[in-house]
Amino acid sequence: MSIGISTELARQTADLVYSGISSVPFGWEVDTSFGNGGEATSDNGGYVYALKSLDPNDDRRILAFSGTEVSLTNLKDLFADVTDIGRDQFSQLRNDVNRWLAQELVAGRQVELVGHSLGGALVQWAINDTNMRDENAGNNLASVVEIARTLEDPITGLPNPAFQINPSQLHFTTFNL
Repeated sequence: MSIGISTELARQTADLVYSGISSVPFGWEVDTSFGNGGEATSDNGGYVYALKSLDPNDDRRILAFSGTEVSLTNLKDLFADVTDIGRDQFSQLRNDVNRWLAQELVAGRQVELVGHSLGGALVQWAINDTNMRDENAGNNLASVVEIARTLEDPITGLPNPAFQINPSQLHFTTFNL
């Protein structure tokens, strides 16, 4: 298995995510273990989908966040750009994203997070959330590491309260205009 995904695949994925699960890069399919059938949306315009390789020898995963889409009927992304750089969008996606990331990392898979523009900001919120608990949220949402420590280790079958993210498993690529 190679380390990370190519910049070209990351760029292609960051472009295709705008079209939803009907449009994924060649050689990849929607990972339906994520969110609602492989995708998650927020009331305030956030969108993300998860992919897995069609190659049975490649267990890498991709989590792709959609960036700013502005139309006369949908100004949610523009509002997210100028008010909090996507933080509220990520807050609504957080539970699906963190739970899935924890599962994939405990399983030993390599995960690439990609996004363009606002999608890149959402990627950075997700990376920030890997080790941080949001104490400011009313419900003290758990970080990826905290969730991972409660999941069964695939080798021992027991939770690992000392679980730490292996940096070689988690990568991210963001793009600007």
